[in-house]
Amino acid sequence: MNEYEKTIKEMKKKSLEIFDADYVDTEKIQVKVADFSDDTISLLVKWRNECGDWFDSKFNASFENTKNWFNHKILNDKHRILFLIVFKNQKIGHFGLDCYNEKENSVFVTDVIRGEKGFAPGLMGIIFKNYINWIQKKLKISIIKLRVFQDDEKAISLYKKCGFKKIDSIPMCKKLSSNGWKWVEMDNLEKNPERYFDLMELR
Repeated sequence: MNEYEKTIKEMKKKSLEIFDADYVDTEKIQVKVADFSDDTISLLVKWRNECGDWFDSKFNASFENTKNWFNHKILNDKHRILFLIVFKNQKIGHFGLDCYNEKENSVFVTDVIRGEKGFAPGLMGIIFKNYINWIQKKLKISIIKLRVFQDDEKAISLYKKCGFKKIDSIPMCKKLSSNGWKWVEMDNLEKNPERYFDLMELR
């Protein structure tokens, strides 16, 4: 078990606040390890269904399939963790980490979502910059990567402000499933891509 895996394992055990950041008028934005409570699962369901167009798959998320996903894909994956963003004691969004590469000491930022909106403008920009700083200093990561849909201009603008640079564009096509669809990388470029993923990184 490498240092990254040890740190992630310890954080999952405690489910405590990881760091916070100043917003305005002494108000704090907190980042905590996501807990397995019914309240958190219910919010994950809500946000997944409302923001489905910005994920690589879209389907009808339910309490049961989200609880199963959290248990198997978050809690039991040694490289993956999900953090909740909390403001004024309200859970308002999340982001995570996944796909640690020990050889290059890199990790992917994943699941960047603000679920509760309409208040505290600029909050995500503040907390995301602090998140990146925390990854670099606390986890001592050399390269931070992420994937973002090319048409998500607001997210791309934020990532560029944090120093991320585009290194590749991945052509994608929509593959239908029984209850939705999934965006998959195209292996036949004779057809026009329906969408692109931009791969960005920060060194």
